[in-house]
Amino acid sequence: MGKTIAPTWVNSHQVEKRMISAWRETLPRRALRIWGARVLGTYRLYRLDGAGRIATAEWIESVDDAHAERHARELKLDCTCEVWDRKRLIARVEPIRK
Repeated sequence: MGKTIAPTWVNSHQVEKRMISAWRETLPRRALRIWGARVLGTYRLYRLDGAGRIATAEWIESVDDAHAERHARELKLDCTCEVWDRKRLIARVEPIRK
């Protein structure tokens, strides 16, 4: 008798999900431009408290790292912030001193 296997849609979905994840992790963001159009990347903006711990977080969409950092600086927040792309720290933005 043959082995019992899971339905093919389960296996193919899991494989496809892993392939897409691996592709996005290895492909530089600037390579995601297709036919002159730019694909927006999702970055995380963490607002830190006085002890350097995360107080709040929000998602921001930007074309590249420089644009994400510029976006964080333009918010002119009164606390230190960090901009992250997955596991990579893009920038640490200090508060505006008056």
